[in-house]
Amino acid sequence: MIGRRRTSLDPRPLVRLLADLPQERRVALGAVWGLADPGDRGWVATLYHRMMDAATRDDVVRRLPEAVQLVFATLAAGRTALSASALSRSLPFSDDDLEQAVAALEASGLAWLVHRVDRGDTGSARHWFVPPELGGSPAPKRPAPRLSPPAGVGRDARPTAPTLQSTEVTLERVRRPGAVARTIGDSEPPRRQRATDAVGFDVGVPAYAEHCGTALGVWTRAGRGLEAGPRAAAWQRLDLAGRVRALARLWLVDEQSPRPVSGRVRRALWDALRNAAVDTWYDLDSLARRAAWFAAPAGSQAAEAGQSAGPTGLERSIARRDVELGVEVLAWIGVIAIADDARGRPVAVRLTAEGLGALT
Repeated sequence: MIGRRRTSLDPRPLVRLLADLPQERRVALGAVWGLADPGDRGWVATLYHRMMDAATRDDVVRRLPEAVQLVFATLAAGRTALSASALSRSLPFSDDDLEQAVAALEASGLAWLVHRVDRGDTGSARHWFVPPELGGSPAPKRPAPRLSPPAGVGRDARPTAPTLQSTEVTLERVRRPGAVARTIGDSEPPRRQRATDAVGFDVGVPAYAEHCGTALGVWTRAGRGLEAGPRAAAWQRLDLAGRVRALARLWLVDEQSPRPVSGRVRRALWDALRNAAVDTWYDLDSLARRAAWFAAPAGSQAAEAGQSAGPTGLERSIARRDVELGVEVLAWIGVIAIADDARGRPVAVRLTAEGLGALT
């Protein structure tokens, strides 16, 4: 029986990586990990045991910015080295943000660079991996001493969610929010429309409005059309804020939506927007980073008081396309407004007054 063939993208054991480093690089890593003098054991053995200690490793990881922690979690969950393009598909970061993050991880010894040369290609693609021992291994029997926290930071300090960053937008590129709330607010159910007939709407609004209207009992399907449902009268008595709240609550638990977004992403966006200020425009990248933090196990269970550690797995990451799809539907509902760039892609969001009421 032939074993699995080892490739250049397989993560290498940490001890071999350290053994191959030049002495000056080991000394630099020692400074990061709080090791000034290896003693009689030598740099490789002493640094290896220091990096293998879970408590020490947690201290090093906690000192990294939240974005870098997300990249580390993504790499640690992979079984092979990941390229920059693979990371960008899993994380809502720009190319520059990713470059800075992997550089910080390389400097700390938490991630390592490997080049893959493709057949027939004279160039090489950069990939990064986390040594398997650093992806959550238990602490050694003789734990190394913990690092002292930075000045002014308590030992129990833990990372908090990335903050939303305010920005300026061009008003000519702002989408009017609440198209679905207005459509379902009609006194009579609309005739089914083709997407191209939906003048003034995003093309997906009519189908999504029909889905929500029938799910809430405002409309019922009758043959090829719609008619008033059992909750039509109650819906008409709701003001706009009440309708947005009902639609937002449906979106949060809706698993049959024609605009599918995973429940984990919906919950993360909900939590990420909850403390936003009304009528302040926020950069969409900052919302994506905040949502990715809340999508992590600890982030999804923690309060804003900073009770959590960072994310711990690739399956916990969320892609930028998921964030864009989620905010698009929230804008249709009326929870937020969206501003686009010159290419028509969303770049900023603003919580509406109705949205604030829906999220609380």
